[in-house]
Amino acid sequence: MEMNDNIDEIIQKLDSLDLCKKPREEIISLMRQVGSIPSVVTILHPGRLIVRGRVYTEGEDFTSIQSHSYNPIPGKKYQRANIPGQSIFYGAVTSDVEEEPLARFTILTEISNTLSHKEEREKVMFSAWRVIEDISLYSIIQSKNYQTPNNQILELEKRFNNEIRDNKVRKFTDFIASEFAKSDIADDYYYMISAWFSYFVYQTFDGIYYPSVRIDGAGMNVAILPEIVDTKMKFLGAVDCDVIRNDMDIRIIDKRKSVFRLEYVPIIDTDYQ
Repeated sequence: MEMNDNIDEIIQKLDSLDLCKKPREEIISLMRQVGSIPSVVTILHPGRLIVRGRVYTEGEDFTSIQSHSYNPIPGKKYQRANIPGQSIFYGAVTSDVEEEPLARFTILTEISNTLSHKEEREKVMFSAWRVIEDISLYSIIQSKNYQTPNNQILELEKRFNNEIRDNKVRKFTDFIASEFAKSDIADDYYYMISAWFSYFVYQTFDGIYYPSVRIDGAGMNVAILPEIVDTKMKFLGAVDCDVIRNDMDIRIIDKRKSVFRLEYVPIIDTDYQ
């Protein structure tokens, strides 16, 4: 099945939907009309490191591997890359251990109350996961929505421009990338288009690879299916860290209170300014 020739009309209809009315059936119908979408695939090869984080809640038990992984009880809200009732593993990906501080900071921008100036100090549990079998990810490609696009997204964009010439594909890819780049989200239904697009992507790919909105594309996030986490990733360990804010200075202090033994050297006392 090729991409629909009427892609401009489909994009216009998607873009004009009143998401406040939660037009679930309309979005599903329009997504099914799109047809096949050529894409640039990102493969995470064995050895690649993925970092995940969770804000510590008093009394919560973090002594099981599952407590650091995807939520086995699906939530009831839309998120950037999942629909209600669907569990997805969200994390930040690195090229190597040296990039792990950026991955931690990428995670913090997504989950932390300290960075949003709601708290001056909080505890975050960072976990590390190693890829043990190739993971295929659909790449969200577009740099123009971000002030500081990282080298990975720029390289993907270069590949996309060299390999894909179809203007219909370019238009739809740009539209979806813009949906993934939404930053000021007042309610979960504003994620409906990117979430339902992701739902269909997961029927072919292991997950999605996309720029971090919170830090203007400087880091890369992943959204991965639970069954892929269980079979193609290995839990390495988790570390208890304090996140402290002093005006615009954010400090992550690794307390060396490992919940599990780590197989890599964690970053200690790292400053981000």
